[in-house]
Amino acid sequence: MKLVQIPLALALAASALLAAPAPQATARESVSAATPDFDGDGKADVAVTTEDDSESEFLRIWYGSGRLADILPADLSAGQYGIHNLALLARDLNGDGYTDLVAATSDSSGVYVHIVPGSAAGLQPANRHSFLAFGKADERVKALALVEAPTPRLAVSLSNEEVRLYPLSSAGIPTGNPIALVPGKAKVPSMVKGSFGSSMDAWGNQLFVGAPDAKVNGKSAAGAVLAVTLDSAGVKSLKTITQATTSVTGAVDKYDHFGNAVVARDGYLVVGTPSDNVGTVKRTGSIQVFTLSGKGTIKPVKRIAQSSAGIPGKAERYDYFGAHLALGTTCNGIPTVLVGGPGEAIAKGHESDDGSAWLIPLRTVKDCVASQIYEGHGLPGTPWFRYIGDLLAFVRDGGAANDDLVIGGGGSFSEGPAGRLYRISAATGVATKLGSDGFIDTVAGR
Repeated sequence: MKLVQIPLALALAASALLAAPAPQATARESVSAATPDFDGDGKADVAVTTEDDSESEFLRIWYGSGRLADILPADLSAGQYGIHNLALLARDLNGDGYTDLVAATSDSSGVYVHIVPGSAAGLQPANRHSFLAFGKADERVKALALVEAPTPRLAVSLSNEEVRLYPLSSAGIPTGNPIALVPGKAKVPSMVKGSFGSSMDAWGNQLFVGAPDAKVNGKSAAGAVLAVTLDSAGVKSLKTITQATTSVTGAVDKYDHFGNAVVARDGYLVVGTPSDNVGTVKRTGSIQVFTLSGKGTIKPVKRIAQSSAGIPGKAERYDYFGAHLALGTTCNGIPTVLVGGPGEAIAKGHESDDGSAWLIPLRTVKDCVASQIYEGHGLPGTPWFRYIGDLLAFVRDGGAANDDLVIGGGGSFSEGPAGRLYRISAATGVATKLGSDGFIDTVAGR
């Protein structure tokens, strides 16, 4: 594989080679408070779900102060294996200046969502608000998102292909009856059935729900995204986006998995298609970039793959470029997408699964380049089947103009290596390892 060595610090300090128009809504993000910041000290914190030696999952929080804290299943009144790895959300739900953490557990009575409040002492599981989201055993929460306008709503995606939108009170607590989004019901098109809700994100009054196993034009698992626009009364409009949508680049093929990852921020929507065919390369993966407006307009901009101009690396089969995504800000206010390709082979003799990430600014500003990040380049260590790029987030310290990166790989029980997680400084490009090695499943960022 041809690897292009571009200094990470340069990529973090400037702006993009990619030509994409600025969105109609404001894309520049001002200097702000730290996020996530569970203890309000102005230093960004990182929360993950991880596993112990018995494969029991728990929550681990690395506070920006250097303090480490764990939230165990028992702290959430759950059994040993009650915490599930697909659902974490870090947002200030009640506007008190402390980031809250939303997580999910399940037991024989059903699926529970827990809102763990932040405080000057950090997260307080004893003071959490918990509610039953689905009263059926052996189900789980797949994804979480916060719709902020016109009224805050917590979106909870359940494993039965139902998304529920819970109105939040000023105290950040669900109130009233949730809106249910179910494929084939209440004007939600049946075509979005197929892992509906596997991924979700929101911007303004829009919620984007990925359905990567949806059948499109007779093609199994081609994938789709449902764009939901909300008003004060509820659902205002629905729009289905696929690779067959007008002006979306690429062809609809079996097992593309369009919508496997969706992220929205700063007037952009980015959709991951990790098994997309690009040129003659099968199942290599791509991302689709859209701009958003406050009026609900969703405009396709371009498809990006490793073969695109300015993107380091080489598109190869089963790279899974676009399997995971995060959106943040680098280059003093430029929206930037962090793209994971956990199937990427790096080390000589390895066929897959070392993993890599790409930092790709979404606007053209002089001297900023896209960069590729992997163990041995941007990250310390040697590539070794850790699936680098399946853990991605942006975090920001108070007063900073740019986001730090959080990049890691969950590790592999079958291949042996444990996972690793790093925080990369926007100012210096230096990667700092977060804690000791372990198997990590999900990370929560801004």
